[in-house]
Amino acid sequence: DKCDQTLSEYQSGMRVMAQKEYDLTTEKAAMEEMQKDLVEKWQELQKEEARHQQEVSKGLKDADIELSRTKSQHECDILKQKEEKELLRAEKFRLGQQVTELQATVAMLETERQKAAAHTDLLKNAQNAL
Repeated sequence: DKCDQTLSEYQSGMRVMAQKEYDLTTEKAAMEEMQKDLVEKWQELQKEEARHQQEVSKGLKDADIELSRTKSQHECDILKQKEEKELLRAEKFRLGQQVTELQATVAMLETERQKAAAHTDLLKNAQNAL
């Protein structure tokens, strides 16, 4: 009877650990997908920043050519382009931070999953010893 109770507790613990391992694995997969999406967005922002830099360079050349005729209008355009560039840089930095945070979270989840797997293995070994 005592042995049946111990076995029942052990089996219950095994189910809990298996569920925890599954939950952590599922959460890790979701985090990895989020990280992948953020990396893609970050790469898109890099491309957008490069394209925007080309536009800024072209805009500066055009402004020099037409400066005598439309100086004040071009100065406004240049300031606007610089503001947009700074906004893109800030967004790129923010996404980089999110990627770093997600990588840390994924690493932590992997550690937790490994702990759960090790605990599951220990419980299986204990069951086999019984």
